[in-house]
Amino acid sequence: MENGKIFHDRLASVIVASGVKRAALARHLNVTLPELNRWLNGTSAPNVYQLKAIAQYFDLPYAWFLDGKEDF
Repeated sequence: MENGKIFHDRLASVIVASGVKRAALARHLNVTLPELNRWLNGTSAPNVYQLKAIAQYFDLPYAWFLDGKEDF
């Protein structure tokens, strides 16, 4: 599985599992909801700083979003 697919699959799963609202996450990350949705559908990806902020928000290692090795 390529990293992009891993990322958007994992981001989607952690959003569902945590119950966080997409709009709230987008506000926290200082991105638009359409941008967050592009990350979720795999047409775009966050930059390294945004990825770090996502990982911190969910208290997960940033590598978890990319490597596909561990469950959360």
